[in-house]
Amino acid sequence: MRRTFVVGTAALLLLSTTPGAAAQNTDAEGVRAAASAFYAALNARDIGAMEALWARDANPVMIHPSGPFARSPAVGWEAVQRSFAEAWPRFAEWSVRVDEMRVRVGQGWAVVLATTPVHVKMQGSDAASDYTALATIVYERRDGRWLIIHQHVSRPPR
Repeated sequence: MRRTFVVGTAALLLLSTTPGAAAQNTDAEGVRAAASAFYAALNARDIGAMEALWARDANPVMIHPSGPFARSPAVGWEAVQRSFAEAWPRFAEWSVRVDEMRVRVGQGWAVVLATTPVHVKMQGSDAASDYTALATIVYERRDGRWLIIHQHVSRPPR
């Protein structure tokens, strides 16, 4: 019985350290870094940094949790860029945190599922709003970089 356990454990360790598993871990780390860069650009309201994170030629799609782009998605980089440029000035305060991030990596693609507490305060308002949004971000690997091709952020029903 002990020998079976030792052999089984050794086989499991060998399988978990195969090059494929190591590559997948490295890819997952790269996707996490790309998602972290996205949230940093979002919080900084930095459209230049944001531009470097999206696959601009892939006709990317962005669905916002509120505003006009919650009803109809922004399709194409110009529309995605415009959706952020139009949304940001409406807020006196804006911050998004990531509480939980799950990453799934495939061959040349990845999906991030994130739980993101949001704090916003509209221009001209005394009241702030805090809620938790759910985000799905789809990435495509291009020239060694993970670029966003689709993002959907929504507020869960209460």
